Amino acid sequence: MILGAHYIWLLVIVIYLFGTCAFFLHPMWSGTPSPEAENNDATTYESLNDQQRMERLVEHVQRADQFADLTGEYLPVCMWPNVECDGNQNVVEINWNAVWSKVYLQDSLMDLWWLPSKLQIFDIGYSQVVGVFFAARLPRTLREFIINACMFQGTIDWPSLPENLEILDVSNTQMRGGIQFDKLPPSLKQLRIQNTDFDDFSGSSKSTLTVVGISELKRRVSARKRVDADDSFVLE
Repeated sequence: MILGAHYIWLLVIVIYLFGTCAFFLHPMWSGTPSPEAENNDATTYESLNDQQRMERLVEHVQRADQFADLTGEYLPVCMWPNVECDGNQNVVEINWNAVWSKVYLQDSLMDLWWLPSKLQIFDIGYSQVVGVFFAARLPRTLREFIINACMFQGTIDWPSLPENLEILDVSNTQMRGGIQFDKLPPSLKQLRIQNTDFDDFSGSSKSTLTVVGISELKRRVSARKRVDADDSFVLE
């Protein structure tokens, strides 16, 4: 019986790890989604209302009861903590920043594909959420997108960001790759990139844009190039 119990626990662990890995291998995580996956997701997305999209957004949150009534049913989305709706019951703000919000998201999984289409402000700063996002799929109405100190990684397709975006904060994440300053949204006023892995910078930024963390990243890249050059010299 003891041996059988060990096998059962091993099976449970394998199933859990497989499910976790499947999340990270989502097409959005690995880069550009396949056309088939994109079409299927788009069809599903368009068929849902904001209530259903938000329920999908938080379905992997560890404490989904934060958004439910005493019977376990989801509350109307406009009654969710730190969620604001307009007069037509469209979700326009999600303020779940861990510093001032009572919403608990630590170490939860979140697929930002399900963000409501009229959303203007999205802030989950310091929540340590593990998630994925694809620039072209962010709501076109988005003005503030804040995921600092969350466990996001990957590259950003800068030309595909929402045109009305004013604040983009990806600081203290594992975002990497290059930044095309001449491809940023024309309305962008603040870009926060400190403590990230960006290592290539092209184009010139507008005088109206504040970039926080760029000097630190450029120093790090320069230091790395000097070390690489020294290593090459020694090898020769």
